[in-house]
Amino acid sequence: GSVAWVDSGGALRVGPRSAGAAPGPASYGLGGIEATVSDADLMIGRLAKHLAGGMALRLDLAKGAVRRLAATLDLSSEATALGIVEVVEAHMERAVRAVSVEEGADPRSSVLVAFGGAGGMHATALARRLGMAGVVVPPHAGVFSALGLLLSPPRVDLARSLGPEAMVDEAVGSLRADAARHLVSETGVSPVDVRTLVDVRYRGQSHETTVPYRPGEGAAVLEARFHDAHRIRNGFARVGDPVEVVTVRSAALGTPALRWSDLDDAVPEGKAARGTREVLTSGGAVDADVWWRHGLAPGTTIEGPAVIEEREATVFLDIGERATVHPSGALEVEW
Repeated sequence: GSVAWVDSGGALRVGPRSAGAAPGPASYGLGGIEATVSDADLMIGRLAKHLAGGMALRLDLAKGAVRRLAATLDLSSEATALGIVEVVEAHMERAVRAVSVEEGADPRSSVLVAFGGAGGMHATALARRLGMAGVVVPPHAGVFSALGLLLSPPRVDLARSLGPEAMVDEAVGSLRADAARHLVSETGVSPVDVRTLVDVRYRGQSHETTVPYRPGEGAAVLEARFHDAHRIRNGFARVGDPVEVVTVRSAALGTPALRWSDLDDAVPEGKAARGTREVLTSGGAVDADVWWRHGLAPGTTIEGPAVIEEREATVFLDIGERATVHPSGALEVEW
């Protein structure tokens, strides 16, 4: 529910302020009066008025909020709604560039994973802006973060600084035991794995390099591992120079609450085709086919323009885009 607004120079802005869940977007009917991205998605037809979870969205309230914003911009409501979507997708593009291009990674050789209830409505536009190879929308996309927590092992991380005379093996052994004990006391789960890392540096150096270490491996193994890691990270190693361990770290991991094998296979349920509805795009209004994702069999290909709805999320395919259902239930989108 990022809020759309007009700055002092008369330019359309979106976010960073959000309407949250309460009052939420104007279309929630809970008292919100400001136009949000969700209101714009509803107004242009990407988002349905009746969501699969049983929630009804108020199109009239969404239109009213966008219309008030449009009056400030001296634009039509339709142009303003499209502008909101364009601005938020530009924000998303900059965010992805900040963690990819600006960090030396080229996103063009990757696909974009889209999750969250609204991620699939903007994913293809974002990926195409970045020149990416495609989009993958995983199963359960709308609750993907919650699912990730269930699939992730319970974990406790501890760290301890060492003095110059500290015994590394003794410190590592003690910290591993503490991490295992904390995991049991905090989660009630016994550890199935305890991992140890140590922060090492050349004497007098101002930064450390972190390497794995297990008790009993010895100083020679640790130093060799540090030299190799330092060479990879910094382009050089000073073999023979004295090194010092600054910090030891330990992570105790338990058994996750859920495993991928516990999830049901993708089996079609319900009628797949759900008719059509008008969707407003930058190129004009189009009649988009509406599909029920849970009714699509593996191997099915959907051509855009289309809207693919599921219980917790929505995917929009523009003209020239196509989604194929992977055997896992994921949607693989190309263009």
